[in-house]
Amino acid sequence: GFNGTTAAVRIPDSPTLDVTTEFTLGAWIKPAAIPVYPNGALVMSKVGPIGNLNGYQMAVTNISGTNKIWCGFNTGGNNWPQYNVTGGNIPVGEWTYVACSYDHNALAVHQDGEQVGSTTVGPVTVANTTSNLKLGSDDVAQQFYSGLIDEPMVVGRSLSSNELRSLYEA
Repeated sequence: GFNGTTAAVRIPDSPTLDVTTEFTLGAWIKPAAIPVYPNGALVMSKVGPIGNLNGYQMAVTNISGTNKIWCGFNTGGNNWPQYNVTGGNIPVGEWTYVACSYDHNALAVHQDGEQVGSTTVGPVTVANTTSNLKLGSDDVAQQFYSGLIDEPMVVGRSLSSNELRSLYEA
């Protein structure tokens, strides 16, 4: 598992991880603890480098007493995070399927196959970054996750609600 202070999995940059006008991020998570916002626990992140933060990430964070999924991205050359959305109610110590999708218009978060938050972004292109994809942290060693992560995925298109429900039910 991830210890919340130093543990992370590094996946080297690859063209298959460089999403553009659509994406879906997903994973099964079993958090041991969830930090209070503005701190968070990164499930996955392809954001960096320090001083020029670009990319995308999905985390869990406690906002006003509720453990929420947080997802954000930017288009490059803009303050991080340029676009973000939160939603859901993530239990500590239980397996939950979390996902984030961007369909070239709306950025949404999903819990156990159901949409739990959405915001309209409009048609933009996600910043391309040479950062590593990290599970449990990011490329600047921040926001460490404590707990278990299983079946993480990055897809270069927005999966439908039915596709996400199927992944949850599988």
